[in-house]
Amino acid sequence: MSNEGTINFIGVSGKSYKFYIYPKSYEFPDVGGVYIFTRRYQDQQGLTRYKPLYIGKTKSLADRPESGHHKWECANNNGFNSICAYRDDNATSRRKAEIDLLNNYKTPCNEQHQ
Repeated sequence: MSNEGTINFIGVSGKSYKFYIYPKSYEFPDVGGVYIFTRRYQDQQGLTRYKPLYIGKTKSLADRPESGHHKWECANNNGFNSICAYRDDNATSRRKAEIDLLNNYKTPCNEQHQ
């Protein structure tokens, strides 16, 4: 996967998950994983930051992050401009990672946070 770098997102458990950063338009291969729609921005010190807007999991990244996604509009309305992806081909550990991350980040597009 060609990417723009990496970022670690931390779950409520303290576990660090290494995500690869991609442009919003990236076409993913058919692999399982956890993904985060993010807003990339520069902070006051000029550092690049990524604000999580939506956290999800999928058995195929090729199928999920796309304009037909049920949270695409919400993410766009919140400045969505990049996708961070964490590859995980195991359904059980994907779900655990998603829950761990959701419990640590307040995201405007996940229903439990609205």
